[in-house]
Formats: sequence, structure tokens, C-alpha cells
Amino acid sequence: MPDEIKQRHKDFVKHYDDNLKELNTDLDAIDKAKTEAEINAQIEKTKAFLEKVKSPKKHTPLDPNNLPHQMDEPVKPLRIESKISQKTQIHLAETIIKIYDIAMDILVPAAYAVEISPEEKAVNLSETIETPLSPEIMEFANELGDIPIDIFVSVRDGFKYEPYAGSVKGAVQTLREKSGNEWDLASLLITLLRGKGIPARYAVGTIQMPIDQAMGWLGVENPDMAATLLVSNGRPTSVIVNGGKITALETKHVWVQAFIPFMASRGTTTGQGDRWVDIDPSYKPQKIEEIQKIADMPVFDQDGYLSTLRSASPYEYYESQLQAFLDVASPGFKPNSFMREAEIEPQESEIIVGQLPYTVQSVDGTYSEVPDSFRQKFTLTITDPDSGQIQLNYAAVLPQIIGKKLTLSYIPASASDMAVISHYGNLYVTPTYLVILKPVIKLDGVTVVEGLPVQSGRQQSLGFLFDSTFDLGRVRNLVVAGEYYAIGLNAQANTEREHIQERIRKFQSLVGNVRMYDYTDLDDRLGELLYLTTIAYHQNLSMAIQKLTSLYKVLDVRKVSEIMIFMSLNVETIFGVPVIISPVGVVADMDRDIHLVIPVDGDVTRIKPYMQTVGNYSAYLEHAIVEKVFQTEAISAVKAIQLANDQGISLHTITKNNVATELPLLQISFQTKNDIRNAVNAGREALVPERNITLHDWIGVGYILYDPQKGSAGYMISNGYGGGMSVIVQGFLDVMDAIEMLVFGSNAEASTVKRKWCFPGKDYTWDVCYDVQTYYDLKSTDCGTVDECKKKYVPSERDGFSIPMPLIDTQEGDKDEGTYLSRTVQVGKWNCHGNGVGSLDSCGQYMRAGKSIVIFLDQFYVVFTIMDPSVQMVVTAGYRTLGRAKELRNPVKSLHSYHFDGVASDYHIRDNNGPYPKGIMLNTAYCMIGNFSDIRGEGYNAKGEANMPNSIHTATPVSRPSTDEDRRDWTGGWLCKNP
Repeated sequence: MPDEIKQRHKDFVKHYDDNLKELNTDLDAIDKAKTEAEINAQIEKTKAFLEKVKSPKKHTPLDPNNLPHQMDEPVKPLRIESKISQKTQIHLAETIIKIYDIAMDILVPAAYAVEISPEEKAVNLSETIETPLSPEIMEFANELGDIPIDIFVSVRDGFKYEPYAGSVKGAVQTLREKSGNEWDLASLLITLLRGKGIPARYAVGTIQMPIDQAMGWLGVENPDMAATLLVSNGRPTSVIVNGGKITALETKHVWVQAFIPFMASRGTTTGQGDRWVDIDPSYKPQKIEEIQKIADMPVFDQDGYLSTLRSASPYEYYESQLQAFLDVASPGFKPNSFMREAEIEPQESEIIVGQLPYTVQSVDGTYSEVPDSFRQKFTLTITDPDSGQIQLNYAAVLPQIIGKKLTLSYIPASASDMAVISHYGNLYVTPTYLVILKPVIKLDGVTVVEGLPVQSGRQQSLGFLFDSTFDLGRVRNLVVAGEYYAIGLNAQANTEREHIQERIRKFQSLVGNVRMYDYTDLDDRLGELLYLTTIAYHQNLSMAIQKLTSLYKVLDVRKVSEIMIFMSLNVETIFGVPVIISPVGVVADMDRDIHLVIPVDGDVTRIKPYMQTVGNYSAYLEHAIVEKVFQTEAISAVKAIQLANDQGISLHTITKNNVATELPLLQISFQTKNDIRNAVNAGREALVPERNITLHDWIGVGYILYDPQKGSAGYMISNGYGGGMSVIVQGFLDVMDAIEMLVFGSNAEASTVKRKWCFPGKDYTWDVCYDVQTYYDLKSTDCGTVDECKKKYVPSERDGFSIPMPLIDTQEGDKDEGTYLSRTVQVGKWNCHGNGVGSLDSCGQYMRAGKSIVIFLDQFYVVFTIMDPSVQMVVTAGYRTLGRAKELRNPVKSLHSYHFDGVASDYHIRDNNGPYPKGIMLNTAYCMIGNFSDIRGEGYNAKGEANMPNSIHTATPVSRPSTDEDRRDWTGGWLCKNP
């Protein structure tokens, strides 16, 4: 070991000895105290000491004024009284439209040919942050050809306009999403033109157009809403009022100037440019299609949706709710008959007119690159939560990072740290106090910044700052050094399916498996998997929003949203120092989802129910995405509330008026109570179950903090996450090979993920990997015909019980003596099947229960190797167990035969002197997982023969026992009484 590692160990031992001495001194002082006052004083002193050295809780306090799912407050535009008569304004508007629609023989005034200098040409052909001539861009440009009018019409008529503020996506992401605002559509058009050797630039100025024209452009039916839509998105906008009516709209805008062969061909041929011509790819009138209208359409029933656990999403539930209404009100109609659809109305342009379709009031300037003041920006900082010291800082403009994989991970800070991790095998079995790490930010796998060293397992404060050009937004979380984060930013719409599939194909092409502890390729594998999961979340949510805006007849302009999908760690400490960290699951934490909701007809009563529907859907996705991608059960706020309702746990609505009486009734953590109290004091309300629920390894509560007026909300689970997390303890996290991981259909559904689980051999290599094979994956090449496959995976009869084929196959070596392993339990193919009558519903439960056994066996073995590296583990069986009722107990096995449906293994530890004493093994197993497993002494085989006197039996259930007696039997609570 390097000397500095040895010194860290000495420092830890001293820290431990000093604190233990102080604690013992305090406890002795309590024993020696004579009066009640002295006793209380010493107790308080001891409590203060324990408070100082206790493990910090990873709970991010909620800011009630910055809820994750938030509605932007609409802003009213400036109103200017017109000095021109309404009749004159209408005449001017008609003139502008006529000029724009002229035929080829139009003569444009002052159309004289000009020349540009080589320097001006070069700067307006250059690549910038927003205008890279990437292979993706050039492929599209080559499809369009070299004719300026064809390039312009393709962007104008083929890309949706979105009225958000500033430069966000740049040309590449705008191409992928087939949409953008005026800046991003201009960037795309400029890039395509420059790719064909045509100089192009941005022009910024103030424009004015008649209000009817503005409403057609923006897709609204109300004059006030047209102006509100723009000004609320940071666009300087005013309305012209005449006789009390809005007649025109004036706003800041950007368009494109291209140097094309205008004089000779109006942009219909290639050749030398002869003048700068104004063209606007963002102006595109919309055609509105609404098949049917009906009064009194119901809104989303949140209480109904939360009343019981549902597999249906909030959108599916609302759709069925609408269908039930229509079956009575309008028989024969479907909900999609009432959707309001907006489509771009193509302009039949054979030439570039040279005239913009509105009045240009003034031109502020022309630019070869987007001015920095018009770019949206993103800053990531990591600070010490106690001192506030900045330990990492990364700043970027959004077009640099949108659509790219952004990750936060931790690497060994030095060669010594790498050496100690390699010595122990991986980070999660290395004593944590020996390791120093460094936070690293990567963009598409390339390191962009490294932070200051930090103790492994220590908490840090992670902050995001969003600068939208007209306001600032902040997000803050607590992270743990050693965790792995994918940070998913979403601009507005969906990334095209082809781009996502290309990323998945590249991910699949990686040889081997994701290795949780191999720092050389972690970002390529685990980082990519987590990032693809963020894409799946954003895709699903965006698609649902498209449908819901059509049903509720609103426009929803979202600010850049952010979700983190990460591998969460559990940190165990001794006297405040981290000693062991271990992965516990996948967390989806949606921190920022801000909506500007504009009713197209001005009816603001639809805003709150729309926000509530979208909020429930975003919360639903936080468990659904984790479950779909990682094939493990997960929790979210909505799911936790549904489960609480199913378990008969009372729900409390807490307001300012009842917080003093209702909050004390809640049997939940004080951190969660504080969040609720703070939110209620800030004018919010809370919907929260009375007590925690338990789902597998997760114990906590899901709750909703909401603005009763606007619909803004935080859909929270314990620990302050605005999201969801897996509920199966991952332990030594294997990781996955994604086979056809994401298939984005009408609701962007994700298909199965096929895993390979890898365990390190005794030389710490990763060649011991096993496929996970489910019933769904069986092919004729595996076992013959489909019928033959089914026969292979049905239960078999044994001792009067229907026992399925083993889920854990350890048929290596001598079957009678068991399999001797030098490092870890080797797992064969896991055969997942149904309940013997064709149902596959229980498949996932047994996979998870079996996995927990394998993880436990591995860690159980590690515990004994720490004491004696020469020990061996013998695994004599691994199988699925069916529930055995008390009346069916085997008389030979007595109590030991009673257990629930689950997955079990029989095993023992031995050294050169033979098997270890059973009491030592029982106590170790119980203290590791006794709170949720069946742990018993094993002594008999299925025939009642006493041939396994030294083995113990451990099983994990597919669900938790319900009665007190069952729970006592299941947990094996008596074991620690038998040292």
C-alpha cells in the first residue's frame, strides 16, 4: 500500500479511538451523576456529541417557491393607443400580404447588385456554436440540393415554430427536433446555406403585424393571448390598440439575411450572390383543425386516479374518463375527435420574394454569430455544503450541450487512490475512508472539467443555474461522492427517433458488459444507459403534453427542463466518517419542469386542471421509466399515494388553517414534516398519507405539495427527491447490455432490457458473466419448438409440492458436495417463468428476489474473506420456493418448512478445518439481511435425510408478509439469541 493510504488508515483509527473514548467518558459520567440535574446535563452533552458524529441524511430541503412542476406567471403586454385609424391599419395589412404573395414578375424597389468583401464573406460562411457543419447537417443539406429557394422552403414549411426565448438548440438539435424558435430556425437555415457556400447572417429588429396575422402565426384565437404568449417568454412586445380593440402587435424578432443570386433568378438557381435578401424561416401561418366541439368536457380526476394502484398512466386514465363521458354525451365519438390540431400551412413559393411578411419598424443590427446576450446559458457548480467552497464550476451556453450526454461522475483522485481500489477489487468493497475521489463533468464522454478532491462517500451540494436571457432559475441537490449522474436537459420537443436509435445501436455495439467498477469505460456504458433513460423520460412527457394540449386547447411553452437519473449510494459511517458505500438503486429526480400555459381562446379556467394532469403524468413517469428500462420495481409520489390508499392509510390535506392540528398526526420523518410546514407557510397545500409505506426495500412516503390556485406542484418522495427510485436494493450492482432498449411508439414505450451480470473472479477480472434469460426471450434455438420451451420451464412435482425449475443454477462441480467457489457465487441462466398455468405476471418478482439472494451470497462471502481470505463458500442449492402454509408443514422439518413464496439458497462457509459453526453463519446472515429474509438452519434434504447439518437456508420473498406471526417467522428474529 502507498504510504499516504497507510496514513489515512492510521488517521481513521485515531479518529475512531478518540471518539470512542469521548463517548465512553460521557456514558461513564451519566452513570456517576448523582442528581437528576447532573444526569440530564450529561445526557444532553452525550446527545450533542452523537449529533455531531451521526451520519448525515441525504435530504434536499424543498423551496416552496420553486416547485419542480411549476407554472410560469403570464405577463401582460404594454398597450399603445394608435394614432392611425383602424381602417388605415387594415389597408396597410392587406398591402403587406399582397406584396408577400406577389408573382414572379414583381419588381422590388432598389434591387441593385452589390458585392461583399472576402472578409465579410468568410465570416458569414464560418462555423459557430449554433452553426456547425456537422455530418448530420451536411447530409440534410445535400438532400435539399443547392438552390436557395428549396433550402428556405424546406425549413419554413417543414419545421414547427415554438415561441420560447433566445438561442437554445442550435442547428443540429433543431434539425433533430424538427422545431425551434426564431433564433434556432434561423441558425438551422443559416447553417444549411453556409454549407452550400451561401453567406448568411442574423438580423435583429422590431417588427409589427396585424393582430389577425399574429394570431394565425402563433396559433391562438384571442388577441390578448397572442401578445401574452410573446411577452411572457421574454420578448419585448406591445399591442397597438384602436378604439379599445387590439389591432396590431409589435415585437422584437430575428430573421435571416442571405447573400443569394437574387437579381438574376430570385434564388431559384445557383451562382454568385448579388445582394442581401431578408427571409424568415420562423413565420408560418398555422392551419387549425378541430373536428368536434362539446361543452362541459370533464377535467382530469386526480382523486380518482390516486385512489388505487394503476398500471394506466394519467393520460390513459383521463382518456378513459373522457370516453365514459362521451359515451353518454356524444355516443360514437372518441376523445381524439375533440383534439385541436395545428399544422403548418405551406406557402406556395416558387421564388424568394425579397420582402418580409410583416412591417420592419427598425433594425438593431446584423450578426454573423448569435450575440451572447441572446443565448440561454447553463452553469453547474459543486460546493461544500458546510463551508460553501466551490469545488467544481462548469458554464456553457445551451446550444453547446442540448442533445448531448452530460454526466457527473467521480474518479480516483490519484494513482494511490486507484491502487487501493484495485487492491480491494472495486470502490464498493474498499474501506471508504481510504479513498479520495474527484468529481468529473463529461460531455458526450469527453471530460470538460475536473473538480477538487473529496472524501469518498461525502455529501456535496450540486447546483444548476439556468439563464433564459430574461430570468434566472436555480436548482439545488445533495449528491454523494461516488454516485453516477446523467443530467438530461430538454429544450422543448422530441428528438427524432432515428437519432435515438443510432445512439442505441452504438450502445449495443460495445463489446462486453457495463462494468460498474471499471473507470476506463464507465461513461460509455453506464453513462450512456442512464442518459438514454433521461431521453426516454423526456420523450414520453413531451408526447403526452402534445396530446393533452390538444385536448385542453392550450399552448404550453416550456422552459428548458431537467431530470437526473442516477445510481444512488448508501453510506455507512462510524463517528461521522464514511466507512462503506454501496449502490442501492436507480433514482429519477425531475428538478425543473416550468410551463407557460396559454389557453388559445383566453379561457384561463383550463390552466389549473391541465397543469394537474401533466404534473401527475410527469410523476408517474418517474417510476414507470425506471421500471421499463431497468426491469425493477420503482416508487414515485403518485404510486406511493396509490399504495397508501390500497393499504387503507388515511390521506391528509394540510393547509394553513389546519397545519397545527394535522401535522402532528403524521408518522413520517421530521425532514418531510419540515418541508410540508415550510410549503404550507408559503401558501401551498399538501396531500400526504398519514404514515410511511413499505415496498420491498424502500420505506417512506410519497406526497404532493401544490399551489391551490395555479396547479404548480412538487410530487415528492422521502429524501426530498422530486421523482422516483427503484425499490430493490442493488448491492453489488451488475449492469446491463441493452437489447432493443427503447422503442418510441405513440407513447414512446420502452421495451425490455436484457442484462448480463458480471462478478469479479479472484484475480478481479470481469470474464465471469452470465446471461439473464426470461421466458419472453426463449427462441426455438434454445429448447426446440415453442411448446417444448414451455415444457422445459413448467414446474415439476417433488414431495407433493409443485416446485418450478431452479432460478439459480449452480450445477457446476460435484452436485452432492456443492460448488466450491474461490471468489463469489457464479450464477447460471436464470429461467423466469409464470405460475405454472401460463401466467407470466410474477416473472419479474422472482427475478428480483433471486437477484437479492445472489447479491447477499456475494457479500456474505466477502464478510468472511475479510476475516480469513482462504475460506470457501459451498452453495448446495438455489431454487424458487413456493409458499407453504402451516397445515402443510413437513413433520420432519417442523418449523423450518414454513416459508413464503420466494427464492432460496442453501450454503455454508468452510476453511481447511471444515465448515464454520452454524451459529456464526446464522448470526452473520441475520444481521446482514434478517429484516427482510427467511434465515434458518438447514439440516435435511427434501427426503428428510439429515445430510446437510452445516448448511443454512436463506430466502427472500416476492412480497412482504402481512401478519405479525408471519413476519416473526419470516424474519428469523430468534437467530441472534443463539450465538
